[in-house]
Amino acid sequence: MRNVPIANPRKYDMIVRVLVSLIICGEAVNGSSLKIIEETRGRAFQSRNFTVYHRPCNFKLNYAEDYNLKTSTIIEKYGLPSEVHSIQTEDGYILEIFRIPAAGKPIALLNHGFGGSSRLFVINCDRRALAVRLADEGFDVWLANFRGNEYSNKHTQLSIDDAQYWDHSIDDVAFYDTAAIIDYILEVSGQERLNWVGHSLGNSFVVGLLASQPEYNEKINMGFALGGGSGIYTHHVQPLLRNLVPFEKSVYRLGKWLLSGKLLPSNFPPLLHKFMHRACTKDALNRRFGICLYISYIFDGFHPGQIPPEVLSMVLYRLPSNVSVKLFSQWLQWAKYSRVAFFNYGPLRNLFTYGKFQSPLYDFKQVTSLNRTVVFWAQNDAFIYPEDVKIGAQLFPHVKVIGVSDPSWNHFDFLLGQDADIFVYDTIIRMLKESTDRA
Repeated sequence: MRNVPIANPRKYDMIVRVLVSLIICGEAVNGSSLKIIEETRGRAFQSRNFTVYHRPCNFKLNYAEDYNLKTSTIIEKYGLPSEVHSIQTEDGYILEIFRIPAAGKPIALLNHGFGGSSRLFVINCDRRALAVRLADEGFDVWLANFRGNEYSNKHTQLSIDDAQYWDHSIDDVAFYDTAAIIDYILEVSGQERLNWVGHSLGNSFVVGLLASQPEYNEKINMGFALGGGSGIYTHHVQPLLRNLVPFEKSVYRLGKWLLSGKLLPSNFPPLLHKFMHRACTKDALNRRFGICLYISYIFDGFHPGQIPPEVLSMVLYRLPSNVSVKLFSQWLQWAKYSRVAFFNYGPLRNLFTYGKFQSPLYDFKQVTSLNRTVVFWAQNDAFIYPEDVKIGAQLFPHVKVIGVSDPSWNHFDFLLGQDADIFVYDTIIRMLKESTDRA
């Protein structure tokens, strides 16, 4: 695949985004209709016919007291049943996944992305969180947790402090974790197929598995990729990612040498979590947008009012989880070379590992279930540029691509936005029910 040059960001892009967002919020109306763009657009703010929703949050959880609850307990707070399941992967990692059981009903597997966990799918206003919405609609909901996060941090032989524990890549999460989770769910449920919904890199975990082990395509009914689905990064809107891309080799070597294979120092995430939780709790109590929201804008883009501080107060107490620097480096490799490939060790070790000097590409031709896959993208996504979604859609010509019509919609709005149920989840549920009726 030909490398695509990195586009230079427009000089006043952020200023334009802020002004447009403020205008939108100032002129918001209570909408009764929704326009979904069924066509990929190249630049932000090209959709003029859209509706902005502003509804009371009615946050059901006590964000000041419930911030440390695990996923299963939060599920029970909604009056739903929950189950905790332990899975051992082929390479010895022990994963903890959660279930909102509905025996005999269609299965929905929810996959978190980089540095996330299953908590992202159960925290939102009212009963608007994706896992809760799906459970209320009668689906058998399973929530994945991939190796290294707060729930899946055990191994049969290794400690989480061992460097070897963190010696894993996107390939390993796709080939071992995702495969083990799918096999386990189908065995326990007694069903032959499941549906998956992924966010960000969580989509690549599924696609990587389907490309490398094509037999798993027969185990998929439908897939929904929120915030991109191919791993193509040619424009790098997010400043931190854009600035680190040229130094991916140094990031990998320093992480292995200084941090025993982790991306962050062991004591850094807890300190960050406590600081962000206190800042967001203060904003929530005072009903204002303060440092909590400003910090979130730096990483995720400006969309005032869409993610309430109550939600951020609970989410950021555990986000981000620590991740493997090798996994992060592979993400940077994809961005640097605009090729979705196995981890690149360098020519000599590649030759020993793969039998060739260059790490092989994922074979997307093997992903036969893509004609049953839907990709949602956002015009204001700070992590996945709209043109990158378009490039990915060209790789997958049978994929249905849907753009969220709110031009300020960004990467984490897919999970935490208080209007995500209207802009995204209603469409997912409708399509899932239609596929079930056809079956």
